[in-house]
Amino acid sequence: MRKSSRPLGLRPLTRCPNVAVPDPEEVAERSARLQADRALRDALAAQGFAGPAYALFEVDLASYGHRIMTAWLATGHIFARCRQVGLGLTPRPVPITEREDLVQETVAAALAAFKRRGLQEGGWRPEGGASLKTYFTGALCHQFANIWKKRFRARADAVELPLEIVPPGAAAPGPGPEDIAVQRDEIRRGLAHIESERTRAAVVLASYGYEHEEIAEILGPEVTARAVEGFLRRHRLRMAARAKKEEAGD
Repeated sequence: MRKSSRPLGLRPLTRCPNVAVPDPEEVAERSARLQADRALRDALAAQGFAGPAYALFEVDLASYGHRIMTAWLATGHIFARCRQVGLGLTPRPVPITEREDLVQETVAAALAAFKRRGLQEGGWRPEGGASLKTYFTGALCHQFANIWKKRFRARADAVELPLEIVPPGAAAPGPGPEDIAVQRDEIRRGLAHIESERTRAAVVLASYGYEHEEIAEILGPEVTARAVEGFLRRHRLRMAARAKKEEAGD
């Protein structure tokens, strides 16, 4: 009888392909960010969350919120983010002419709520794992939901988000008008085949010229720049395979 060389009671190691291994660099970066946010919160608290220091902090937060909300409304990703925090909103197209008003109203309300609940009442804690800006994005979602419901309470009919989420008048860096038109036409056709909301939003934001880091920031704290790169790479591969299949069919 052949004896096993494996010690009794031990089983061979098995692979766990579905278990994500945290990136040490990302873990260290997140920890450093939380420590910096704790120090910032403590410094602002020492001044009663008022005065010049808090004013500068609020200006920076408002600029961040404006950029995030503008992107969320342009892509329709705001509805996905609201669902993630338990806010069920009926997705509807947001007219371009109304977006800036919605952005400003939402950011103003979120700044007040963030200061009151997150800072003065101690709602934000670094032990929770969310950075100050991530906590603020939650405030943006809640305030947008309140404003959205008030604005569209009379419209009970559900309207699906259109695929035409690339505004025809939006500026894009680099290419001229004809190139932009061709690019947007390709984007619209490509969006019809994207099932993932995150990938759809990433494709549109990339077409606006956003960097991978910025897209990750917009899509949420659980999305990294590396993940965005993966979304876009897989999308390009799918589009190339589909184009090759269509050519073969011709």
